[in-house]
Amino acid sequence: MKTSFYNIYFKHKGKNYVYNTLTTSLIVLDEKTFLLLQKSETDTISIDLQSQLYKQGIIVDDELNETSVYECYYNESQYGGFKDELRIVFVPTYSCNLRCIYCFEECSNNKIINKKDVYQIIEFTKNQLSNNRYYQKLSLVLFGGEPLLCANECIMLCDALHTLCKEVGIAFESKISTNAVLVTSEIVQKLFVPNNMRIQITMDGCRQFHDQRRIYKTGVGTYDKILKSINLINDYGLKSSIDLRINVDKNNIDTLEEVIADVYDKVGYIYVGLLRAAGNNKGRLSDCISDNDYILKYRPQIEPLFKKYGKQLHYGAFGKKHSCALNSGNSYIVDCNLDVYKCDNLIGQSKYSVGKIADGLLKRNSEYYNQRTWSPFHFDKCKKCNRLPACTASCAYLCLSKNGSMNKPVCYVTEEQLVCKIKQYIDNL
Repeated sequence: MKTSFYNIYFKHKGKNYVYNTLTTSLIVLDEKTFLLLQKSETDTISIDLQSQLYKQGIIVDDELNETSVYECYYNESQYGGFKDELRIVFVPTYSCNLRCIYCFEECSNNKIINKKDVYQIIEFTKNQLSNNRYYQKLSLVLFGGEPLLCANECIMLCDALHTLCKEVGIAFESKISTNAVLVTSEIVQKLFVPNNMRIQITMDGCRQFHDQRRIYKTGVGTYDKILKSINLINDYGLKSSIDLRINVDKNNIDTLEEVIADVYDKVGYIYVGLLRAAGNNKGRLSDCISDNDYILKYRPQIEPLFKKYGKQLHYGAFGKKHSCALNSGNSYIVDCNLDVYKCDNLIGQSKYSVGKIADGLLKRNSEYYNQRTWSPFHFDKCKKCNRLPACTASCAYLCLSKNGSMNKPVCYVTEEQLVCKIKQYIDNL
């Protein structure tokens, strides 16, 4: 027997813990066993305790190559044909009625999709479902630009795909990411209600900061208009369907309470979104909060605020990761040009399109294979790291964003950050 390469040892509030990033086991140990494991002296541990630690993957057989175990798991999630969910993101337009100062989208295309091309997406979805009998659910996401600029086309697609799912006997789920200023009673009745749609709305801190950032093209702020839209959605009993994202950076994070106080009893879920130095926000890197600083510094300050208003602050996942939408075969983003992308962050950048829909089929290009085959196991540095299952070299997009290439890994999860997340998890148990 040997101790697992993926063990992380730490102390918290007088107790000894070991977390295994491969099996995601988290256990408490006495001091003697805690020290013996760190020294890899497994032979002196009692047989009964060895058996328990073996079941948890804390100790393993001498000949076991644990990296191969994780690689097998990752590859199955990437290439396995047993996915139970098909995810389609629909981008009916890149046009937007707002001019948010930090928008990450760099596309200047103002085209709006036509009904003929909506039918192409319907046919594409039919073909995807017929070619994979394991799908049990279709998830449709309406994205943009601002999707409600194409409300009729969104309703048309939702109605068709909802009906299709009923015909083939699978579940249908839908979500929209909207700035909410175009929400009307008609849209709520024809789009949100019949599709039991989740509605993601974004605000940017208190009224003062929000109205400087999330603005109409005339420069006028949208804070009060969004509040009216949230109230309208509430009038139809859809409070629990509203997911409110609050964008933060170093300048406005101290204003969280002001916006939470305005909306906590009108939305189902509130979460914090960190502004990234991308798109129009590239020049504001010094204002952005890193994931590491958020976990270690800001989150402990924010959590009591969420509890005050009866909301649960999500904590970053630290479990074993699988392949993402970019390199999996069950997720597609289709835009108004019928170009297909694999990552939400790359839409509108045509050089990263993986192909085009024609005759209800995806005509793949070389970028499709570049992205589908992306793997953290291409990087020797990552294969030698005990945080690999919790990090996976961040993701292809972050590698591209931070290092200029999808083929240059990013150390996204530090041991300090990982242990901090686990401690937060323990404290929330």
